[in-house]
Amino acid sequence: IIMIIKKVISKHQSQSSFKTLSEYILDTKNGSNKVDFSYFSNCDFDENDKNISFIHQMQSLNTTTRADKTLHLIISFQEDERPSVELLKQVERELLRSIGMENHHRLSVVHDNTNNYHMHIAINRIDPQTHKRIDVFQDIVKMQKKAQELEQKFNLKVDNHTPKKDLEPNEQNKSVIEKFKEWTKSKILDELKEILSESDSTIYHIHNLLSRFNLELKIRANGFVIKDRSRNLFVKASSIDSKLSKFYLTQRFGEVSEFNSILEPEERFGKLKSEHWKNYQALTKLQKELKSSFVQEHKIKNREEFLAINEEYKRYKRRVRALKHIDKRLRVSNLKQLELNRKIRIKLIKDSYQRKKSIFFAQHKRMGYEDYLIGEVLKGDILALEFLKKYPNRNPKQDEKAIIGVDDRGIFLNEEPKIGKNGFVFYDFGATNSRIIDKGNHLKIVNGSDMVILEALEMARAKYSKELEINGDNEFKIKVLKIVKQERMDIIFKNPEMRSLQKVNMGMGR
Repeated sequence: IIMIIKKVISKHQSQSSFKTLSEYILDTKNGSNKVDFSYFSNCDFDENDKNISFIHQMQSLNTTTRADKTLHLIISFQEDERPSVELLKQVERELLRSIGMENHHRLSVVHDNTNNYHMHIAINRIDPQTHKRIDVFQDIVKMQKKAQELEQKFNLKVDNHTPKKDLEPNEQNKSVIEKFKEWTKSKILDELKEILSESDSTIYHIHNLLSRFNLELKIRANGFVIKDRSRNLFVKASSIDSKLSKFYLTQRFGEVSEFNSILEPEERFGKLKSEHWKNYQALTKLQKELKSSFVQEHKIKNREEFLAINEEYKRYKRRVRALKHIDKRLRVSNLKQLELNRKIRIKLIKDSYQRKKSIFFAQHKRMGYEDYLIGEVLKGDILALEFLKKYPNRNPKQDEKAIIGVDDRGIFLNEEPKIGKNGFVFYDFGATNSRIIDKGNHLKIVNGSDMVILEALEMARAKYSKELEINGDNEFKIKVLKIVKQERMDIIFKNPEMRSLQKVNMGMGR
């Protein structure tokens, strides 16, 4: 498949913000680290802020709809596909024309921070002429159909966007399919049931669970199959659990599209799982057992307390009724007070239990595998960092200020870094908004003062060796040279242009 088209549904549709989505896809918090290039369509301004403000104003013209006014699409390409800027723009235009939204205001941002080159598109759903909200029926289906045409039009590699009818298994491989079915059940069934039991779960929770085991949900005939991503091996989805039937999934989640994950699976059918994954599974199981034990222990304790309260209430009730010499209305009043006291005491126990449960469950909250790996990295397990790196770190772009080296010797935990789920390590420097981003094969410097550049050079010297390559414009390179000379740092520059600048500066110094 050349193009995978995905529609991202906002969790809080009525509160969705074009500005928030724009900041996310432009990666403004990280100095646009993920962004290869971006552009606005059907907007009149050159500045991003002005275009975002303009789109927000256009959306405010529709005061009737409570639904999300922004459509978020992702177009993802195969790992070996990196279309040109002009081709990407043509593809984007053609896809939006197929759903009648070519003239809508939008922001398109291309990310190159994963193995799969991909484009985010934030589209204003409000029609620029009628100011009505546009919600296209079967928009993804229409765009997938258009994608097949574009492969021919732009001479891209041709592939199917819907799966071929798989061949029936022969007698020889039936046993393999049975093993695959049993293995799939053993890996996903418990967590699948937990996902389906949670009211805020989405279809992407199921997709992500499957992708962790190199599995995917595919459309086949009138239902779904669970397929091995690497081989032509599949089982009927409802044979794993009846709630994976097409009827149940569409009833609960609406239209279900296929999803191609870019994440590297942690375990595959027929392969042994990593020690990190085993430890994570053991931790998850322990947390589940602890929560279950907590609930059971408190259920027994609460039941005993409720029983004692009710028995005490019954004794006092009998005593009050036995007091015949007291006015009947007073007895009734006393009985009502006893009942009220009983309910208050039971409620206090229930409220106390809920508070304790909330605290305990928060302390043993289920974490994702990536979060577990991040925690292990921060404890000093550098191998866990390699599992986070789902793709090879690319060389810096020409305009990036970076220090490049080889023989990576790890990270600097004493600097209290933040670890990204992509395996990048972030070192932040106070209120200056400066940071050093460790991408493995180079250190990228964002908004770097002389102090931050010095820190990056010292890190690179310790992390790689004294032989370094400097990337960036001449101003940055000259600044690096001055700092190295001033601090008398033992550094050898590998790139010829840096050595030439160094000779010029030394000549000027004399």
